[in-house]
Amino acid sequence: MSEISQVCPLPDGRMVVFAYMPPSVIVVYVVEHASIVNSLWVSHPVISPNQRWISFTKWYPHYVQGSDEIMLYDLSKTPAQNQPPPDSLHPNDPKMDAGTIIFPAGHENFDGSNIVNTPPDQIIHNVATLHWAPDSGSIVFKDLVVEQPVEASQPGIVLVTLDGKGNPSVFRRPLTRTEICVREDVKTNPNNWNLDEAEFGSNGAIRLTVSPFSNNPARVGSQDESCTEQALELSQRDFQAMPAEVHVKPTYPAPTEEDLRLHRVPAKNRKVQNQ
Repeated sequence: MSEISQVCPLPDGRMVVFAYMPPSVIVVYVVEHASIVNSLWVSHPVISPNQRWISFTKWYPHYVQGSDEIMLYDLSKTPAQNQPPPDSLHPNDPKMDAGTIIFPAGHENFDGSNIVNTPPDQIIHNVATLHWAPDSGSIVFKDLVVEQPVEASQPGIVLVTLDGKGNPSVFRRPLTRTEICVREDVKTNPNNWNLDEAEFGSNGAIRLTVSPFSNNPARVGSQDESCTEQALELSQRDFQAMPAEVHVKPTYPAPTEEDLRLHRVPAKNRKVQNQ
């Protein structure tokens, strides 16, 4: 570990510790009586205001093409209860496969679910920061599936609402180029932006702060595109329910570490050993 970024004492005496481990892993430790009872490899973790949930992006190795799956870890459950069902073809890694997928809707959590068998038009890039509502009942975040050509990409904001058991309902609101870059006379790069802040009002209003980003914060895309930070006032009525995506376990074994390093994903022709 090179840095401990956050320590969250829980009401029951446990602690949740977020620590950075190079090159690209945040390790979440659940600590009880000075002993680590669970550790998770994740990206962009955020604990809910009521301290029941940890939301995060499922981690994958930096050297493979992965897709951002948003996970929910339930601190009211045991580590074993937070694991997906066992599978002989895709044995779980407790560090990387914990939690349930709350986005995209319809995805099943299994070993390698974020790098195997994901159709190109469903690969989600750079969700980044997840923003909790004060009542811990919903989360908003950036959504971007990069299309080719890039100008065809459809940026948007996703709202996930949770019931008392953590079951998600998923909604999306597309963003226009003008909402990313205030100027209407430029072709803004739809990939070059971030959701910086989200404020949830008591009346259901959501105030979002969207900003372009590049090496020069005031510019995005080509040299004549000057953009500024945008504030959007939305309500849940502005979001549309998202249909479930088809994404199921493949019938071939999960890739090995060597497969991943050699970019053999998926390993469709590799036979199952010891059968």
